[in-house]
Amino acid sequence: MRPPAKIKPYMTKYQMQAWLREAPDKSAFQRRQAIWLTSVEGLHAYRVAGMLGVSTQVVWLWIGQYNKLGPRGLERQGRGGRHWSFLSYAQERHVIQELLQMVDFEGDNRAFGKKTQIIIEKKLGKKVSLSYAFRLLKRNNWSWLLETRLREMVRENRRRLHYRKEDNFQKFSRPWLWR
Repeated sequence: MRPPAKIKPYMTKYQMQAWLREAPDKSAFQRRQAIWLTSVEGLHAYRVAGMLGVSTQVVWLWIGQYNKLGPRGLERQGRGGRHWSFLSYAQERHVIQELLQMVDFEGDNRAFGKKTQIIIEKKLGKKVSLSYAFRLLKRNNWSWLLETRLREMVRENRRRLHYRKEDNFQKFSRPWLWR
């Protein structure tokens, strides 16, 4: 049978024990515990994986990172997320708010994406594609924002109409007062 993985001696047994106890969260504790079990207990990667409830490949990945970079190798950021962007999330929200103020709900809104593209280009000072504009809208849940804005406008119009009806009622219900 193949021997368990070798762990480079960056720390003594007692330092590793303290390092394990000082883990900031569950995932960091799991990574550190995998190194601890492999180093101190001499367990194989598949057994460590079974104990921690992760895959064997992940345990081998953690061991490799630890051996290559030491304890700092396990203190990494997760995968995924935005790898690049022209605007931050706050700037994107600001663009959407500007756009919502420009939207004409009674008129033709087929050029909505083009309006977004123009606003983004003004903000950045460079050209962007129309698909980038639509991805920005999708990322910021623009359909919900449009519906919210539309509801606000309907409420405002109802209030205006309601006040107008009250004025008319006062005016026409007692015409002898208005002569």
